Amino acid sequence: MHDRSVAYSVSEEVKQKLEGKSPKKIEIVMSVGSLKFHDTTQVDFWIRELLQKEFGRELKVSTNIGTIDAIIKCDCGFKGKVYDIPVDEDLAHNGIFDLKCPKCSSPDEYNLVQGNEIVLKKISFS
Repeated sequence: MHDRSVAYSVSEEVKQKLEGKSPKKIEIVMSVGSLKFHDTTQVDFWIRELLQKEFGRELKVSTNIGTIDAIIKCDCGFKGKVYDIPVDEDLAHNGIFDLKCPKCSSPDEYNLVQGNEIVLKKISFS
């Protein structure tokens, strides 16, 4: 359900851009933060479903969904990617993470630089 809500938001943005138009093809480029724990295959599926329901099954929908790595900046001086991210999906879907600095192992002294966002980069149609 979490993946579908993202797809719904994206499809609503697309519908606003296409108000009054009947496209034959839509291209969407977006990136999803790794801390969102979305299944990009499901996000892609639901975007296609929602847009084809709105504009017709003959609509061609092209998506390119990239991933944004989790990067932290720690008080110890470390700034970089966090590789070992324990997954507790119930907590993660609510924006709560169990991250630790890879250098000093601190779970408290860091700022999240990126990895918890969704960026809609491009919507084009013809």
